[in-house]
Amino acid sequence: MPTEDEAGSRQQQIIATLLRHGPMTIADLADALGVAKTSLRPQVDRLVLQGWLDRGRRRQGPGRPADIFSVSARSRQHSARQTMGELARLFLEEMAATETRSKVTSVVDGVGRRVTRLLRPIIGEGSPSERLRRLSEYLSESGILNDTSHSRRTVTLTIHTCPYVGLAGEYQQICAMHRQTLAELLGGETSSYRCRHEGHPYCELQVSVASSKSASGTPTRRRVTHAKKATKRRK
Repeated sequence: MPTEDEAGSRQQQIIATLLRHGPMTIADLADALGVAKTSLRPQVDRLVLQGWLDRGRRRQGPGRPADIFSVSARSRQHSARQTMGELARLFLEEMAATETRSKVTSVVDGVGRRVTRLLRPIIGEGSPSERLRRLSEYLSESGILNDTSHSRRTVTLTIHTCPYVGLAGEYQQICAMHRQTLAELLGGETSSYRCRHEGHPYCELQVSVASSKSASGTPTRRRVTHAKKATKRRK
């Protein structure tokens, strides 16, 4: 959603008004918010360009049809995720207050395993770099800003907008779960990890390519060993 600066606050007001009242024209929005149409138009156009609003046309009588704006599916999904994030936070707070630390960790680990099973068909198999590309695409489609890079020895995923913001800062088990889930989906072992909740400007996971399995799921070293044994038997 729009950021919490002055322009962002106005854009959030626009989205909230459309959520409450349904599709509206610029004139309707200006009246509802008590601002001039000329100052509102650029912000509405920006929200359309960013995918938070949809633009349609509605004929209100003679003349040109008027532009009409509504909240996009992406915006509604984002709002739903925020609600679920708040629910998850309250759930963890209740668990932390009533259960042991080991119990909380066990539950979070179980959630991580479920997330891995859910995403594995989406990320698929293949080399770590291929998995990294698909994972990055999935995160981007989910509204999570990220960058990727890879070398002969490692693949790196940098996440600029943490999907667990508000949770991971209080519950380090969340960061551990997130790190383990991503590493398993990428098919390797974590060689380096940075977290924004530890003072870094972003979250960054680096996975070792050398320790990862091949697309068939069999370690390369084991295949070479079997090949040597087969050669000895032929001799």
